[in-house]
Amino acid sequence: MAGSTKKTASPDAPADGQVRRGGPGKGTWLFVLAVGSAAVYPWWSMRTPAFTAVDDAAVQVGELKDHLARSGEPARVVQVDLDGHPKVSQFDDIDASPSGYGRVACGPIAAAVALGGDDWPALLAEIVATAGDDYGARTGIQPGPYAAALRRTFGWWNVKARDRTTLGVLYGALASDRIVIVDLKVNDDRVVPSDQPPNYAHFARVLGIDVREGEIYLDNTLHGPSYWTVSLEDFMAAWRLPETSASVVLDAEGAEGVDRWAVIVDAGWP
Repeated sequence: MAGSTKKTASPDAPADGQVRRGGPGKGTWLFVLAVGSAAVYPWWSMRTPAFTAVDDAAVQVGELKDHLARSGEPARVVQVDLDGHPKVSQFDDIDASPSGYGRVACGPIAAAVALGGDDWPALLAEIVATAGDDYGARTGIQPGPYAAALRRTFGWWNVKARDRTTLGVLYGALASDRIVIVDLKVNDDRVVPSDQPPNYAHFARVLGIDVREGEIYLDNTLHGPSYWTVSLEDFMAAWRLPETSASVVLDAEGAEGVDRWAVIVDAGWP
């Protein structure tokens, strides 16, 4: 888990990475962007070789295994002590009433617990406040506005949202000590990630991947144990079109057609 010292990006920072009009001259902004690109861009790319963005789990796993065999990187990358991983509930540990966060705060709580340390409740409140009307106590938040709220909270340069991404990208982010949160489907009866109905969309932090064992570990803020162990094949199926293909859709009008979506946050967020 990231350190407990919480810092907040300037509220004047652009949420979408675009330079606002006015203020410093064009030359100044070009210089800042050039330096920023040189300093920021590599952390997204240096550990992310090209992987094929296909839906076939066997192909993605095979490519990742081949990459690890060539690079000598470990097959297992886990960011936490799974045996001692604490349980945090989005129902019991926050105000889950309709007048509070509701029972749908999976996205904000995933980021807050991962990056807020002992002060995660305050960070949760900040993320939800930053999201504004994009977050609802009955509907939650969609991936696009969620990523935008994280950018405004942690700095746009520290947050990268990716659609139709790969297991290789997740592995590279985890190995680089980034926080990875995915949008996937969870079975309502068994409360496990699954593409089997009845199911609904849910944001969960990825705690680690074991490519040799074919497993991925996900933080569980719903009912049950503190984390899930899911086969990579089942994870890939649950990762497909969570907002639009789940049998239970809380925000039918606003549901985004994301597919294998993840948001990656620099755990050091200066």
